[in-house]
Amino acid sequence: MEKLHLDNVKELKGRENDTAQRIKEKERLVEQAAYEHRQKVLKDEEMLRYKEAEVKKTMEMELLLVKQERDKTKQLQVEYDQKLAEMTNIKLRLEKEMADEL
Repeated sequence: MEKLHLDNVKELKGRENDTAQRIKEKERLVEQAAYEHRQKVLKDEEMLRYKEAEVKKTMEMELLLVKQERDKTKQLQVEYDQKLAEMTNIKLRLEKEMADEL
């Protein structure tokens, strides 16, 4: 009977060791999956930050171009107004000269 008891204890110890090994293997797999997931999340965050920086840089460049175009348009408007004023003055002067000649 003692031998039977020892055999049962031995078998239970073997099962316990097998179960412990399976648990350790499952824990290792879970830790590995968690590590891989964390790495993927970090990589995704880094990629998102990179894309955000690129979008911000692009927006800044586009805003700068729009400002330059607006400034150029304003300058052209000023030049146009000056030319128009010049032409009006020339027209008035010529009309006066013609009136004086008549």
